[in-house]
Amino acid sequence: MNKLGMYEIILAIAILLFTSVVFAAKTPDEVNRAKILNKTYRMQIPFIENKGQIGDSNVSFYAKTFEGTLFVGKNGTLNLQPPL
Repeated sequence: MNKLGMYEIILAIAILLFTSVVFAAKTPDEVNRAKILNKTYRMQIPFIENKGQIGDSNVSFYAKTFEGTLFVGKNGTLNLQPPL
C-alpha cells in the first residue's frame, strides 16, 4: 500500500470515529445530520509519520486528537490512547 492510500484510510477512519462520537452524544432530534457530515468531510486531522518520535517501531503514523492519541500500526491496526 502506498503512502497516499494509507492517508486515505486513516482519514476515513478518523471521520467515522468523529461522527460516531458526535451522534452518540445527542439524540437524533437534536442533530442536523447533513450539517455535521458536511463539516466532518472538510475536517483535517494532522497525522504525523513516525520517524522515531514514538518509541514503538510498529507505529507508522499518529495524531493527537481531543479524544487522545490515535496510533496507526504498520499492519493497519488502530490504537487510541486516552489522554492522561
